[in-house]
Amino acid sequence: MEDFPFSPPIRLNLAVDSEQLYANLVRLPTTAWQTTGMAELGAQMLVPLVSVGGTLNNDFALAGAMRATPWLAECPAIAAFLRRLHIPLSRCRLLRLDAHTEGKALTQCYYHWWRRTAWYIPLNCPKGVCLESGSQVMSFDEGTSWRVNMLTSLRLGNPTDREAFWLVVESKAMEPGNAEMKMAGLWLETYYFEVLTAAEFVQLTQSIITEIREHPRYPAMVDALVALQQRWAQVFARFGHTSPGELYYRDILLNLTEQVILPLQRGGGCWSDTMRCVLSILKNLLASAPQIDKPRLSTRFLAQQRRKRALPTTVPTVAVFDRPLFLVSAPRAGSTLLFERLAGYPDLWTIAEESHEAIENITTLHPAAQAYHSNRLTAAEAKPEVVTVLRVNFTRQLQNRAGELYLHLPPEKRPHQVRFLEKTPKNALRVPFLRAAFPDARFIYLYREPRENISSLIEGWRSRRFIAYQNLPDWPHRDWSFLLTLGWRDYQNASLAEIATYQWICANQTLLEDLQEVPIDQQCWVNYAELIANPRAVIQRIGELAELRTDIDWEEQLQHPLPVSRMTLSTPAPDKWKRHEAEILALYPNWAPLWEKLTAS
Repeated sequence: MEDFPFSPPIRLNLAVDSEQLYANLVRLPTTAWQTTGMAELGAQMLVPLVSVGGTLNNDFALAGAMRATPWLAECPAIAAFLRRLHIPLSRCRLLRLDAHTEGKALTQCYYHWWRRTAWYIPLNCPKGVCLESGSQVMSFDEGTSWRVNMLTSLRLGNPTDREAFWLVVESKAMEPGNAEMKMAGLWLETYYFEVLTAAEFVQLTQSIITEIREHPRYPAMVDALVALQQRWAQVFARFGHTSPGELYYRDILLNLTEQVILPLQRGGGCWSDTMRCVLSILKNLLASAPQIDKPRLSTRFLAQQRRKRALPTTVPTVAVFDRPLFLVSAPRAGSTLLFERLAGYPDLWTIAEESHEAIENITTLHPAAQAYHSNRLTAAEAKPEVVTVLRVNFTRQLQNRAGELYLHLPPEKRPHQVRFLEKTPKNALRVPFLRAAFPDARFIYLYREPRENISSLIEGWRSRRFIAYQNLPDWPHRDWSFLLTLGWRDYQNASLAEIATYQWICANQTLLEDLQEVPIDQQCWVNYAELIANPRAVIQRIGELAELRTDIDWEEQLQHPLPVSRMTLSTPAPDKWKRHEAEILALYPNWAPLWEKLTAS
């Protein structure tokens, strides 16, 4: 590892007609330019030309196949130049650096850069614009281009009065026979799920062992690293570079992070740049996109948390629930978006969150009571004493749209009957139970196009924001995300795409069957695409079914477009699913028949 990760930048001798390429760039509309996620580096805006799935994203190659974006078709000269490079292309983008901009040095130590370098090709760079790579300063005088190792620290600087533009091309070292020609002759790197080999994993972890010899926990850390090396070798021998091994690889990396990486980072040791880079690569090996700053908690969320801590420990009176509304759907179908808008109706009360605790804190309703068979609940579980406790749990958390807790209001200001709105994706498997517990309940069934929904489920599994259970019996992985479907044990060696597809099928098939038993005037079906296209009409239709009154505040709220849901993981886009296109379309025979049945209903 003598030259890792700090191999020096290389000056490129490229025949570049910068003026011709720049002429393509300036014809692009302003809407083509996206925020980069590279602001610290100094670059404010970019236009993706080749990306994962050909959509507007900043994902790494691990997330899916590279494809041309629609903007590349608007840049024929740039497309022709990329074809002439004769290198396998990973992500390609146009990058803009505003005048008088000095970025901070930024190191992007991700596995993505273990195998790829970046070519910075100036299209319009005033004299004085530079790129710093480690301790080396590279100028772009007279159209000079550079190939840089992105594992080093980088910084862009533009002290001039003009904007600067580059074509940034990422390329993976690859033999021509292992690449494919796609998209009008572009040479795009072949996609497959790729991780460190067993030898590479040993190479990186051995570098840690070498550097931590003076650490007080050295013996324990060495034992942990050796055990993880052996485990990685076992998993790689079994799965290699294939996606069914993803959860196994993830568990190893989580153990590595907990047992070694975080203790080293928290210890404040004076580690070398190489060491810091190695730790970051291992920690972020399965990252499908660059890390972004965690959003600051919203005022609304913080207020909800304060109210939750202030919930009464006793419930002096139990609310009378009148025709409660249950929003049921597969996970990641858009239920949070719809719930947040419906919660603005003046008469509706909610518990401000999903009802996992309210339901599963009742021992007989937790899946452990049925040996973790699934989240399925039927009328048989709705025993009178159970329903009483459930109503108490809901009453304890009830709040109106202003955030006022039902039990904190004076008795005379509480409604005699509560119109209750609830949404929890696990309830896709609980309609018979909910009907038995609340016989006058109404059900709003939200369903979403499977490619979009399954892609969002995959993204949710990878985010680890939706963990439902940990250390499940007969499950070899650390955790399980989203609802627990019937037959989940059969998916121990499945890819995330297969698990997500099965969750979509199980949730929607169960809802289709259960809703056949619900009177037609007690249910309303909503297609997510319709909700996005015409939210006002959908919301009003639901309001009519539920016989909800409106007021001036509610009517004013309806004038605004739908907000981005607080559960959103990445920028909404209709073609975002194409990040996982190959995996999802390979499972078309699994999900297509149900989708045809749904759309025909």
